[in-house]
Amino acid sequence: MEALYTLALNLGLRRGEILGLRWEDVDLDDAILRISQSLQRVEGKLRAAGTKTDRSRRTLAMPPPPLS
Repeated sequence: MEALYTLALNLGLRRGEILGLRWEDVDLDDAILRISQSLQRVEGKLRAAGTKTDRSRRTLAMPPPPLS
């Protein structure tokens, strides 16, 4: 859960955006994160859907890992 909180706090991601992340959205080599969908509750069921607006679809630089 620490990674999710770190992303939320450092990048300002919404809960649905974090829960909608897939491994294909994460590029560890270039340290970027692509936000292209979110997890939403529709008629009582969870489903992945595109972001609400085109502006919400974005590519972000990931924060550096914490120092040990």
